[in-house]
Amino acid sequence: MSENDTWAVVELMGHVTIAGRITKPGEYGGLWQAYQCMVISGPIISRLSIFTTEGSHKMLRVRFQANIDDPRPINWPIKHPYWVTGEAGDGSYATVVSYADDEQYIHTNWPEAKNIDVQEVDRYTFTGRFPKPDWFKG
Repeated sequence: MSENDTWAVVELMGHVTIAGRITKPGEYGGLWQAYQCMVISGPIISRLSIFTTEGSHKMLRVRFQANIDDPRPINWPIKHPYWVTGEAGDGSYATVVSYADDEQYIHTNWPEAKNIDVQEVDRYTFTGRFPKPDWFKG
């Protein structure tokens, strides 16, 4: 057992209670939570895998205002794609759109970010206006 193992007791529809190790396959906002459990029923021990979306983490698509002089993230490489989509008419800020795990990801990479607008999404969506960046491997 590693220090990253997470264990839980899970009640199935109020009828059966099982215990087991929780895993979360995939990266970048994977939607399925997997419970790999050992079920003990009298003298019989069996292995059971349950998949659910409950408690899963979706990705965020975030739009915010950043430094007009250099709207790039202060850390590199970063995990999620981003785009500088424009600037204020008075030249006071740049508008950036980025995917993120949470709002802290934005503050870590763009500490000056303000007027943050967050939308929960299931996956990356690339379009003509928001093409997949050449550097992005996801």
